[in-house]
Amino acid sequence: MGGPPSEIQLAMRPWLGLLIGLQSTLVLGRIFIVDIWGSFILLMVIIVGVVTLRRKLDVLSCVSYGFMVVFTGLFDFILLFERYARVPGPFFAAERSLQYNVASAVFLISPLLDFMGAVICWKVYSDYDNQMMPDLSMPYSGHLEGAYGTMGDPDGPQSPPPQPLGLALAVPQVRGFQPFSGRSFKVAHR
Repeated sequence: MGGPPSEIQLAMRPWLGLLIGLQSTLVLGRIFIVDIWGSFILLMVIIVGVVTLRRKLDVLSCVSYGFMVVFTGLFDFILLFERYARVPGPFFAAERSLQYNVASAVFLISPLLDFMGAVICWKVYSDYDNQMMPDLSMPYSGHLEGAYGTMGDPDGPQSPPPQPLGLALAVPQVRGFQPFSGRSFKVAHR
């Protein structure tokens, strides 16, 4: 979060910029079809997207933007389904007004762009999550014997039982565990 952007973050930046530009045209389309509330909500999503873009797709900003586009995408999908169910005849028609055809395009494109934003955010988040999680796929082979936090030999030397001090409660000790003992590891900075 505090370091330089990863390769995935840098690769997704132009796509997020393009997506925000397309969402901005949808705001104009929603104003044209007099969907003021929908244009206001989409404008709030765009503002969070611009902040995310300016922060170079920082993971926390990306998660915020991702949640917003998922929820607005679900509502836009419901609006699309409602329009499809209520409109008799074709979705686009030359004999219909320009406002009717723009409304059809807006309601069709909105959930697609929202879910594309969610995919971008998911890629950034999963890349960050993979960097933070250790590889647990390798079974324990005993080569970390004596490392900090490992149990070591269960039949080896054991910690003395804790001695209560005055009225303080005794803290139970795990068998074979000695805090701050074992081999140290150097954390590499990328």
